[in-house]
Amino acid sequence: MNMKRIYLLYLLLLLQAAAGHAQDNSQNYILTRTMLKSDTKSYLSKVVYYDGLGRPFQTVNKAIENTDKRGVSLATLQEYDTAGRETKAWLPAVITSDYLAPASFKSSAPGSHSNDSRPYQEAVYEASPQNRIVKQYGAGADWHSGHPVAMEFMGNSATAQLRCTRYKVTSTGALEASGDYANGTLNVTRTTDEDGNVSYTFVDKIGRTLLERRMNGSEALDTYYVYDNYGNLCYVLPPAINGNISTDNLNLYAYQYGYDGFNRCVRKKLPGAQYIEYVYDNSDRLTFSQDGNQRTLSAHNWTYYKYDQLNRLTEQGLCTNKLTTSGTTVHIMNYYDSYSFIGSQGFTSSNFSTDTSGYGKGALTGQMVAGINSNPVWKAFYYDIRGREVKRVESNGMNGYDVTTTSYSFTNKPLTLTHVHTSGSKSLTELYTYSYDYADRLSKVQHKLDNNAIVTLAEYIYNDLGRMEQKKLGGTAHSSTYSYNIRSWLTRITGGKFTQTLTYNNGTAGYNDNITAMDWTADGDSHSYTFTYDGLSRLLNATHGAGRFTEKVTSYDKNGNIKGLQRYGQTSSSGYGLIDNLSYTLNGNQLNRVDDAVNASAYNGGFEFKDGVKQANEYTYDNNGNLTKDLNKGITGIQYNCLNLPSKVIFSDGSTVTYVYAADGTKRHTVHTIGSATTTTDYCGNVVYENNTAKLLLTEEGYVSLNDNKYHYYLKDHLGNNRVVVDQNSNVEETNHYYPFGGIFASTGNIQPYKYNGKELDTKKGLNWYDYGARMYDAALGRWHVVDPMAEKYYSLSPYIYCNNNPVNAIDSNGEKIVFVNGFLGFGSPTGDAVYWGGTNSSFVRGAQVFLQDKSTYFTNIEYNYWRSSTFLRNLDGYNYAKENYSQLIDGMNSKKDVFHFISHSMGGAFSEGMVRYLEEQGWTVNTVFHLNAWQPTELYGVKGPLRVDATITNDWVQGLSLPISGNRDIPNADYKIRKKSTKEWKSIHRDLIDDGDLWNINNEKSWNDAMSLIQKWIQQNPNIKVNGN
Repeated sequence: MNMKRIYLLYLLLLLQAAAGHAQDNSQNYILTRTMLKSDTKSYLSKVVYYDGLGRPFQTVNKAIENTDKRGVSLATLQEYDTAGRETKAWLPAVITSDYLAPASFKSSAPGSHSNDSRPYQEAVYEASPQNRIVKQYGAGADWHSGHPVAMEFMGNSATAQLRCTRYKVTSTGALEASGDYANGTLNVTRTTDEDGNVSYTFVDKIGRTLLERRMNGSEALDTYYVYDNYGNLCYVLPPAINGNISTDNLNLYAYQYGYDGFNRCVRKKLPGAQYIEYVYDNSDRLTFSQDGNQRTLSAHNWTYYKYDQLNRLTEQGLCTNKLTTSGTTVHIMNYYDSYSFIGSQGFTSSNFSTDTSGYGKGALTGQMVAGINSNPVWKAFYYDIRGREVKRVESNGMNGYDVTTTSYSFTNKPLTLTHVHTSGSKSLTELYTYSYDYADRLSKVQHKLDNNAIVTLAEYIYNDLGRMEQKKLGGTAHSSTYSYNIRSWLTRITGGKFTQTLTYNNGTAGYNDNITAMDWTADGDSHSYTFTYDGLSRLLNATHGAGRFTEKVTSYDKNGNIKGLQRYGQTSSSGYGLIDNLSYTLNGNQLNRVDDAVNASAYNGGFEFKDGVKQANEYTYDNNGNLTKDLNKGITGIQYNCLNLPSKVIFSDGSTVTYVYAADGTKRHTVHTIGSATTTTDYCGNVVYENNTAKLLLTEEGYVSLNDNKYHYYLKDHLGNNRVVVDQNSNVEETNHYYPFGGIFASTGNIQPYKYNGKELDTKKGLNWYDYGARMYDAALGRWHVVDPMAEKYYSLSPYIYCNNNPVNAIDSNGEKIVFVNGFLGFGSPTGDAVYWGGTNSSFVRGAQVFLQDKSTYFTNIEYNYWRSSTFLRNLDGYNYAKENYSQLIDGMNSKKDVFHFISHSMGGAFSEGMVRYLEEQGWTVNTVFHLNAWQPTELYGVKGPLRVDATITNDWVQGLSLPISGNRDIPNADYKIRKKSTKEWKSIHRDLIDDGDLWNINNEKSWNDAMSLIQKWIQQNPNIKVNGN
């Protein structure tokens, strides 16, 4: 978010105290104003008070005064121990003044949190100069009563839980075990979570993780990381390897990587799939790749990539060899900087306009995305002076176009969005209008279809702590209120048609954020579940309150593959009992067969596993690990396109389901041929056609049925599952009750297809697949059909399991935000915010957005005190910053499904790690952290979880001022280290990675589905860069 911020120092305000500033002038402070409008009369004010040692101890987000409303002031308090370390971090509390003495704050703060006596987090440090945290208590009296996250630091030894096998890579690239590491040669961290679950991390003397050991009771599940002599990651051995490193076992379970003489990954093998080969040009850019399926085709296809002089992807497609792009099939064509392509094939001047403003410089301005076995899509993108996309024109599959125009507020939030959809001679126009409250939070979404009346889709009301308190749908159609515990975990949704209660740390208490009980009522029909988990937070038992719809996992293998599952359901008009008692036979992570030990069937064709055959090889897979046969469903063949998306499903009776995708993975068309009946479905953005008739217009809160232009609204639970559908008059049209893994055990209505997690459910011909976009999910088995595109981010897990077998608390993530953390401001550096990175329209920022496939950004404007420049203190500052700006950071995001990416420069490295630490403590996922030319890199440590990239200019003299005597530039726990020698003049070297503009040169417009492989491509394509994978 690129906001205008004005920093007013206390000393400059002394003469202005009488002008109405109410902050306490007896304290040192910095006042920050974030402008909400260009008239400078509407703004958010924040005051940070500092003690005599320059440490921030109280932050006040002041009551907002503008033409709309006056809010309340929120304050936080930070306490320190005698060594200057952060100890108690108090949660925000409502205050009536602009400053509150710490003693008064501590006595009044519980009143803002249901009178909980411990409304703060607390860190406990070991008694050593290393300042390592040994206990971290979450906010709340229950967590302070013996439920911290505890860390112990030790060395490896010969005892069972502290021993570590020594693996090495031979000169031929083979894997070899050579005993155990000698005692005391590795650093071991033992972590115990709030529920007493234990894990160990083994790190060598140069900071590489060698072993992650997770304990499930007394059972150890080990994930080993093996490197070659150059530091390249060559093997990852998931728990199912269990010490057996035979070739067959490695092929079934291990991740294997091969490198050329330039340390570029030229060969990668995922578990259960054939290897992928990569080819590079002399500039280290990826030019060809070939997976197992492409290799077995008679044409021996390769995927090729072409670039412009700025290393931006211009063309991608298929060809028949890796030497030249002969016999090509173009899949994607990208155009940048201008609109000279208008008038060429597909970009007809009657539908696409030229733009001479120059605002598209450095941006993607046009694109052709081929249809795989269908017509291409032609797109043009238009921008304003601030680099914001204000118009988009694209062709659709119904012989028409979709034109979207957007206007923005001063703070870069959408004010209006107009979408015109045409199909032949028909068209529809929808207008979204967005309103924001006094704190710049989304407060209302209105919608207008064609010339019909304006409809209020949703209204959002927030409580004093900034949490959403109430949501109103369709004006009076439905209203829901939301309640939270002290950790900001959702505890209750209350509404007239749907109510849900979530339990964490009461009843059968748990403290590590797993839900232990849930009850709900949908249109008067009430149900409940209690949940138990194993030591890895995998679901074991979901016991239905009436015992009727219980779902149990009876066993897992070491990689988390389900081996046994029991499911209870309705067996007759009045009877209930066991309907599924499943045993899974596996070949590695892949299914071979599933057997049901009970004969009872679900009543009236209800949800259950259908045991269609009893034989070996009921399930088969192709060379990429995609499911090709499911004989229990009568599926004799599943064909896939080059994106590993299904193109055709063939049933034994000749019925088929055909899928048509664009080359970017967007589903455009399906054809169901069941017997003699054929149904076609076309997807044009949010307009859905059935048999060439426009049927649904999907909105942000439901849909419009286009046969009568009536609005329908989804009432969702904590995971976004559509539980109830109501019409615009508040009449219930549909209800859904789900097993934890997504099966529907009871329902009424069934008027629309979007169900579990809000995903489309295809039930035709007994298929029962949920479409998550990147792959299909089978709720009867609790498994995906293809390898997880993000498998390399979760090495310890099977690439086929759903949400780490914790479907009660998690869903498949698909939302992201990029946070840019600036470095030191001064000595010729640009100012903060987006300007530091070249502006919102710079090649660097645009490249990051394309690479990470997310337009949502947040820019910091941090002024670092050079003399207060230890990594420890900057980390604390970042932690406090995230806490103080929490509502802005998470604006528009959902903690259950959305993720963050961080990009930092110089002194911003430690600061960003503090922000990451706070966000993860609040339950958010940070996927990746990029540190560019980090200041004091050898002291930079971060929390476990995000994938870290350490990118550094090797001749950066500025960074050199912060290095130890050894000259080591390495961040200890970075997953990848990138090294480049700059050819810039001396004063430009420190910012070379930013100002050069081509860092993110992958620009492949793919979705962010595979962090590891995407980063591998990126770091392997940059010229003059040496890559070490740790």
